[in-house]
Amino acid sequence: MKKSMHRGISLLVMVLMLFAMLPAGAMAAESEPAVSLEQAIQKVKQNFTIPAEYTEFTSGFRSRENKQIWSLNWADKENREGSLNAEVDAATGVIISMHIYKMGRQTTEIPQVSLEQAQKLGLDLLQRLIPDRVANLQYVPNQQVIPLSSWEGGQYELRWQRMANQVPVGDEGVTLRISSSNGTINSYGLNWSDKTIPAKQQLITTEEAAAAFASNEMLELQYLVIPEYSPLRTAEKKQPRLVYRLNHSSHGIIDAVSGKPIENQEWFGINEIGGMGSADKQMANSPSPLTPQEQEEIDRTLNLISQEKAASIMRQWVTLPANVQLQEANLYKDYQDPQSRIWNLSWSADPAAKTWSYVNAQVDAVSGEIKSFYIDRAEYNEEKPTLDRAAAEKIARDFLARIQPQKQKSVRLQPDPYQEVYTKEAVYPNQWQFQFIRMENEIPCPAHGIRIAVDSRSKQIAAYSLNWPSLEFPDPGKVMGMDQANVKYLQNQPLTLQYKLIYPQINVRSEALGEYKLVYSPRAEVTARQSDIIDANTGELLNWDGTPVADSLQPRAFTDIAGHFAEKEISMLGQAGIMTEYGNTFRPQEQISLVTMLRVMIMAQNGYYNLNQMSDEEIIDQAVRNKWLKEKMQTDTVMTTGLLAQMMVRMLDIEYVAQMPSPALQAPYRDFKSLNEDLKGCAALCWGLGIIKGDGVNFNASHQTTRGEAAAVLVRTLNTAGQKNNPY
Repeated sequence: MKKSMHRGISLLVMVLMLFAMLPAGAMAAESEPAVSLEQAIQKVKQNFTIPAEYTEFTSGFRSRENKQIWSLNWADKENREGSLNAEVDAATGVIISMHIYKMGRQTTEIPQVSLEQAQKLGLDLLQRLIPDRVANLQYVPNQQVIPLSSWEGGQYELRWQRMANQVPVGDEGVTLRISSSNGTINSYGLNWSDKTIPAKQQLITTEEAAAAFASNEMLELQYLVIPEYSPLRTAEKKQPRLVYRLNHSSHGIIDAVSGKPIENQEWFGINEIGGMGSADKQMANSPSPLTPQEQEEIDRTLNLISQEKAASIMRQWVTLPANVQLQEANLYKDYQDPQSRIWNLSWSADPAAKTWSYVNAQVDAVSGEIKSFYIDRAEYNEEKPTLDRAAAEKIARDFLARIQPQKQKSVRLQPDPYQEVYTKEAVYPNQWQFQFIRMENEIPCPAHGIRIAVDSRSKQIAAYSLNWPSLEFPDPGKVMGMDQANVKYLQNQPLTLQYKLIYPQINVRSEALGEYKLVYSPRAEVTARQSDIIDANTGELLNWDGTPVADSLQPRAFTDIAGHFAEKEISMLGQAGIMTEYGNTFRPQEQISLVTMLRVMIMAQNGYYNLNQMSDEEIIDQAVRNKWLKEKMQTDTVMTTGLLAQMMVRMLDIEYVAQMPSPALQAPYRDFKSLNEDLKGCAALCWGLGIIKGDGVNFNASHQTTRGEAAAVLVRTLNTAGQKNNPY
């Protein structure tokens, strides 16, 4: 569904974001910067090494909010290696940012530089670049996860927080990325406002701030429903969950002087209540025997309304532009509800017509309920919006009462944070958006509801979207009270005193118009643990998808691996947050099961997201789809050297090489001739690639793999994969 443009806001944003990119020779004499282009180039080259292959150089110049900035770029001639980009303040000569981007080099490298060494390298750089500001910077420890393989190699991300009067200054400071393999500075970013920082005044206490947090009802009891971005299996059903969510226009920010919330700095509205997709009909060319599933689908379609009926239902509710004709219709399955079928209908005018209009609609093919529609009435596009919000809201509510007489009794209108802006600026958007949140047991379910757009030129409904699946909502009778919820929330994210740039209204983000204020704001000790949601029964911090924050990927420094032959590889897994199920111990001599090894392989290749929600059986299914296993196996199958070698070869997608005639692939194992024919190729490849060496004498195909051995083999395999996939 297309979104309307807020005319007044858009114009203001365009003005604020506008900047001129000019070649050096095009600048007028009166705008000549204090720092020349040559001086800016020398400043960067004195502090960073420009790769020798980056022989092409270009520059740009921009002015924005009274700041003049040189943009410098070095790249290779063929544009195949990457680039180095830097920005230099043209008034002071201070380097604002630098980033090295290297193309097509996915690598897995054992770190040669420790975190402590990287910190020293970073501090040395800061003392060269901004010596007068180092005293006002404080290093922020970071529970950073370093992926096993990446396009830029392993990197430490280090951050120094700007401080003033021993108080953090918003998100300002310095961020660095330093290679863990050679200590190269890959990225540098300075965020430092020139705005005046006010002195400390008589402030309210943290306890008084917590009382203000509670009295202003920052938290709201809600039903959390996780949006589905992939088709649900037939047996699956989304289960709403009761949570407390930070849902206040101040986002929990309390003025540290007055004790009042500072509103409309950030806005967290309800989730997008989207339209529906479309699907193409596939027709068979000749009759074939039908499977039971195909026959079931045929039987289901016999009870569906026709395309013509769906189109007529749409016309009953909305007056379509006179010049449109039905151009396309298709029937598809709603991926959120596999039992449903949706008609997707599209009308449009003749492309040669003087005014071109368009309509799209989705109609439930079983119930005839309109799911969504969008109408572009081109004949009104040049007219000036004249409808105020109050009149538009009446049109929206009248339509809602007619099209959904029962559901309209169970909704709450979401406040519009821009309403005050429109009133103040006396401008109206082309469309007014109204989002009605679904209410169950008098508790909001922000992911569900009804969205209506009213055209402020034609004064007609321009768009409608219904997201109201049939679900069972848990009884709220046993959830903790609001007082306990506030305590639990602030235990994990205490109100922290900081300077924050405060803007006069929500649509203004110009530094020139903002001013620093001392505020209290909820702030987790580790940024990655910041959350707006807690479980309403336990108070546990939750991620946006309902998973516990405590279960999120986090690095570990294992305490039981010193002296192990795979100590470095195991440490890499710990830094990547992999195989951390035992906390800070790794247990390198413990035997590893098939499903554990597969879970580790998936994490290493695809990342951690949603992996903790996958059952052991689903892990096995994924491994079969990845072709790491040829067939399903028991989850508790013992991992052996032979099976491990086959899985690594398949992970590298080179099993076709292993299947060559045995004389072509040999390995110097004493027991090589006794190996099964289907294993000899994998054993030889793993020996040749340095992935598995057995015990140095024999391959020992039946040897039961330990966790330490598995870690070493996986890292070696990923390193081989990086070399294999490097195109240059």
